[in-house]
Amino acid sequence: MKGPETIEQAWSAPRLREASEDTSNPPHQYLSIDRIYGISGETLNCDVSISSGMEAGDIVRVRGQYGGVIYDAPTFRLSSPPRNFTILFPKFMLYGSSGASLNLNFALRRQGVGDWLISQSRLIRIQAQPLEPQAPVLPFGSRRLEIQYIGMAAGHTVRARLFSSATQFTDTAEVTVSGGRVYIDIPYSWFVANSGSTVWINYAVDRRGDSRRIFSRLLYIEQLEVPSLWRWLYKKLAYFF
Repeated sequence: MKGPETIEQAWSAPRLREASEDTSNPPHQYLSIDRIYGISGETLNCDVSISSGMEAGDIVRVRGQYGGVIYDAPTFRLSSPPRNFTILFPKFMLYGSSGASLNLNFALRRQGVGDWLISQSRLIRIQAQPLEPQAPVLPFGSRRLEIQYIGMAAGHTVRARLFSSATQFTDTAEVTVSGGRVYIDIPYSWFVANSGSTVWINYAVDRRGDSRRIFSRLLYIEQLEVPSLWRWLYKKLAYFF
């Protein structure tokens, strides 16, 4: 986004090493779901090339974005002399933008101060999945995640994954779909551990006979708040009485 603190430069956009060229839209890139799924771990490699005007001591931050969902990688200080570098980029952003495109760029701040200067952007087009489950919902003040998606059917199993970084996450227990909505309680300890931080939540759907899970859009929370434990206990008790 352009503004008083974001000034666009002609620097080359970052590139995902595991993605192929998008032949329908060069110089952008393309990833199939099979390719993403087949890469071990939770991340891909995002390569950033040094362009003219980037100097030692400058701070660089890679950003991936689709819609209102943002992933900002940890900042990186350029070495002396500046060299090309690689950061880890989370798979969850790619699954979350399946059937659409992810925007990838970086911002640079001179010696860590002043305006952010923005590189060119690269679009990463992601193959669609058989289902496109919408993001889960976490009502304000609640620790109970609500999941509902088009194509939901009895017998599906659903598991949420709670991300606090590209590589750190907590898996919930699996829940079997029996009705029109699934509820998953998030551990209170997870809220406490990540209070005030940016987090991302998705879920995976396992359908009988499928060779792999289907992943949802992301719930993006810029600043996580800890729900009232007393309020949660009250609601829990009210459920039984």
